Amino acid sequence: MPEKRRSAELRLRQLVVHGGLVRPHVYLGTSKTKTSISLEPVMWDALQEIAAHEGKTIHQLVTEIDRTRTITLSAAIRVYIVEFYRSRVRL
Repeated sequence: MPEKRRSAELRLRQLVVHGGLVRPHVYLGTSKTKTSISLEPVMWDALQEIAAHEGKTIHQLVTEIDRTRTITLSAAIRVYIVEFYRSRVRL
């Protein structure tokens, strides 16, 4: 197994909690308020991919999502991810 992939899998395993969800900590806004989110591993991977694609950190992207949400942060992140990929399919 390539070293990069194995390293990513080890990090993911460290985040996994009951029910198959990851609970990473993220920092919101300029005040760096620390919060945790619950996401499925595939959603966490997608969020990391989107942040990298947009040249942002996870914290910057989640802060942007947090500013406009009207639902829970985890749900808002899931909706953002789906809408991001749906917009690419509609091209």
